[in-house]
Parts: sequence; structure tokens; C-alpha cells
Amino acid sequence: MPSTPAPSFALLALHRDTGEPITAINARELHAFLGVGKDYTNWIKAQIARALLAEGRDYLTEVSAQKGENPQGGRPRSEYYLSIEAAKHVAMMSGTEKGRAVRDYFIEIERRAQWAADPNRVTRSDLARMILDAEAEIAQLQHQVAEAAPKVAALERIAEASTGSTCITIAAKALGQRPRALFGWLQQHVWIYRRSGSATWCAYQHRLAAGLLEHKVSTVSRPDGSEKTVHQVLVTPKGLARLAEAFGKAVAA
Repeated sequence: MPSTPAPSFALLALHRDTGEPITAINARELHAFLGVGKDYTNWIKAQIARALLAEGRDYLTEVSAQKGENPQGGRPRSEYYLSIEAAKHVAMMSGTEKGRAVRDYFIEIERRAQWAADPNRVTRSDLARMILDAEAEIAQLQHQVAEAAPKVAALERIAEASTGSTCITIAAKALGQRPRALFGWLQQHVWIYRRSGSATWCAYQHRLAAGLLEHKVSTVSRPDGSEKTVHQVLVTPKGLARLAEAFGKAVAA
């Protein structure tokens, strides 16, 4: 049976309507961690009613523009920020292992805050628990490093063993992507662009400076004997390694 993942939330320093400081989290994060099937808006309203939470005391609201392709606008949406106590209550009402993990997470957060505020309150049992927690965190990090090692090694081989840069079409083949899809991805993620009225792709300057892409300039002969200059964007070994990481591929060098 898979173990319950450890929760982690962004803690926000807000203020209640009375001006009293409050530590809170965005309820969207709690909804996502609990893996609730119900849509967020209906879920949070149901939790507020079920737990008898009071606005201004147990939670705060804010209306913000929904992020989309247009950063200057979008449909407004309500954000709900739950106090730590309210978040623990909502988590426990879920009746799941994840809900209990959330409660334990916040209890530990509060305990550590108390220790920081008054070190004299730290007992020997507290110190023992802190040591065990630290050892568990170290073991978890070591496990993550061990799991990532093959992928890291593969990416390093790409960067070190490759003898030169390659065109985007060949890079797409190495990455297991369709060329058209890779061109679209690179354009969307601000790697390449086209000047107005031109069909030629260009690399963004910061990608060139980072050594991920480079420009190749070639002179070719036309059938009539004249020559023309052709510009081509190439993916460097470092760039291919970065793309392999982005696409989650272990590409052979």
C-alpha cells in the first residue's frame, strides 16, 4: 500500500478583520493535496458551512483576476485563505489518511514555532524528536538523490559526449517528439521566435547567452548561380540535456 505523501503548504502572514496577525494557507493547496474529486469552489463553500467557519476569523477572502493567456485580465475568482486551525479542522473532516497527515503537519509547524519563540520550552523528548525528524529528512533526501542519479548521469552524458550542436528536427527525434511539436514547445517557452513577415526561426538572446542554442549562418547557391545567406537555429549539447530534462527523457548520446 503506497505511503501518504508528506504535505507542504505555503504559509501566509495575513491579518484578521480585527488586525490580529494570522498564519494561513490558500485553500486551493489543501484541496489539491487532499485529492478531492469535487470542484474547488463548491468544495470550499461546503467546508465553510460544514465546519461553521466565520469569515474574518477562521478564513479570509480575496477576489483576484484568473491568470490566463492574457496577463492583463481574466475572469475574477475568489481566493479563500484558511487559518491553521481551520485548515486542520477541514482536513480532519475529510476522514482520510491525507487529512490526518495535514493535521500532523500543522501540529508540527506550531510546535516548532513555539520552540523558536521560547527555546527553554524544548524538552529532551523534543530534542530526540527533532533528531529523528532530521535523520528521516536526510534519509528521504538520500533516497531522492539515488533515484535521480541515473537520470542525471544520462543528462551529463548527453552534454559531455555530444560532439556538436544539432538542428531542431534531429533534436526532436532524439527526444522522441514530433518536430512540429518541438518547434511549438520552443516557441511557447520562449526559446525561439520569428520576426514579423519572416519564416526564419531565431533564438532568443538569453538562450544564446546560456549556451542552450546557437545560430548557424550558411551561404548556399541558387540555381541561377547567385548566393543567399541561410540562418538556422541549432540546439547545443547543453540545450539538448535541458530539453531532455524538461520532457523527462533519458536520451542516449
